[in-house]
Amino acid sequence: MSNTVLAQNVMGRITHGLIGLDLFLQEKKDNEYLHDFLSLTASEMNDALTTASVRKLVPNTHKISPGESADLTTQVLQTQVIIRKIDKADPKELELAVKNLKKAMRLFYEFYRR
Repeated sequence: MSNTVLAQNVMGRITHGLIGLDLFLQEKKDNEYLHDFLSLTASEMNDALTTASVRKLVPNTHKISPGESADLTTQVLQTQVIIRKIDKADPKELELAVKNLKKAMRLFYEFYRR
């Protein structure tokens, strides 16, 4: 998979996580968006965040520090843990999952916008 496609794929699956959580909160049932988000791996996130040629998606980007990449990956993986047990998650956990994914989207785009 090309680096540009990988980055787009990762951002798309994070977006699917947000859509899936929204649908779950409205309908209280599992959905394909959540399954798509759960297929995202730490390796894919790391590759998308650290590959130099991916940064060409948006001009004037900066190199992502290993700490920033690790924090973002950790937040997404924590959210996946919550979603895997979504039927038993309490509202505070679901709120944290939404917050983590929104933050991940903001940070991911910020990395490519700088």
